[in-house]
Amino acid sequence: MNKYLKSIPFLLPIVAFIGERQTCTIQYISLTASLAITLYFYYLIYKNRKEANIIPDYKKIMNLYLLYVIFTFIRGFWVIEFWTDDTRSLVNGTLLMLMPIIIWYFSNPDKFSQLLSFWSKKWIVPSIIILLLFFVKEGYAHLLAPAYFLILFYKELPKKYRRYVWIILAMVIYGGLSARSNVLRFAIVVLLSYLFIVKQIFRNLKRFSWSFFAILPIVLLLLGTLGIYNPFKALSNNANLNINFAEAQDKTGTVIQKANEDTRTFIYEGVLATSLKNDSWLIGRTFVRGYEVDQLFGVEAYQIIFERTGRMERTSCEVGILNPFTWMGLIGLLLYSLMILAPSWYGVFRGRNKYVQCIGIILAFRFMFSFIEEMQTFGWNTITLWLMVAMCISPKFLKMNNNEMKIWIYSTFK
Repeated sequence: MNKYLKSIPFLLPIVAFIGERQTCTIQYISLTASLAITLYFYYLIYKNRKEANIIPDYKKIMNLYLLYVIFTFIRGFWVIEFWTDDTRSLVNGTLLMLMPIIIWYFSNPDKFSQLLSFWSKKWIVPSIIILLLFFVKEGYAHLLAPAYFLILFYKELPKKYRRYVWIILAMVIYGGLSARSNVLRFAIVVLLSYLFIVKQIFRNLKRFSWSFFAILPIVLLLLGTLGIYNPFKALSNNANLNINFAEAQDKTGTVIQKANEDTRTFIYEGVLATSLKNDSWLIGRTFVRGYEVDQLFGVEAYQIIFERTGRMERTSCEVGILNPFTWMGLIGLLLYSLMILAPSWYGVFRGRNKYVQCIGIILAFRFMFSFIEEMQTFGWNTITLWLMVAMCISPKFLKMNNNEMKIWIYSTFK
């Protein structure tokens, strides 16, 4: 089995690549094949669980979370009405929520180094070529998300990889002109890396930065739920931001998208209304069901499911924090939030090097951003989230000083 475990760093990019097939212009792999590859990858990770290098306190949080995901999975069998569609939703949602198990493997610095080394040396150039040939522009940022780590370690990288960073950033900006979140996510990583790692300007403001990202979305959510202040509507009503951002196509033709367009309020309203209507706010609707909508936004997959089931529902949404709530209720949402915020705290306040501290701040930002975007997928964007978590809950990464981290970076990209 050991020889198969060694294939994990090389198998993960394949899992991520097939996870981005929805943004590809060709159907290059079937759902059955992608499921088989993902299950095999998870099996290998599970076999390696005893070698996990994780902070004991976080291990308790993770065990509770995984048990609750399994509990939600079992509950799902009692909710199934339409075997094909409901079973697919049950399996897909369960595997998505089980993705944090990659922490078991990549919390080891040597194994994490193997992944970054393989991606940067063997995968990055083919990825760029494949993206340009076969993927829509909006998919560039998703498949190139591992470049977050190149940006973080930019100062210590050989010149070749620094050039890759600039090429990737150019592709992300070009491809993200119609996808605001992709550009913003990369921009924040660049900004925080520059301020905390390169210039170390904000090293004395790490407590404020972490608190800002971790607490602000919760406060705004409470204000919005109580009807006191809705940040999405406030931005959409700001005339200074009312500029054309991109064009999109629907069945009626070309639609102009505004930079401050409110595309989130109705999602929050739909999710909250569904949870109250079905009394599912505490433990969720399981991975089988989603939230009820008045229209299906022209998404073909949801239209097909509606024709077969008669349900006006979306099984998931673009707002990452709402999916755990829909599927697993308030209990699941709290556990999911702890899975991200606890490592973020460990990285910022227990990390001995500026790299892990910066990653902790970025994790706090990703938590805040999940109230706006961060839809869970099997692609690199979600995978990089849990890879960052792996670094922040690894005693070995946390104990490294700046010089030791530099040596680790050099050995990874040499």
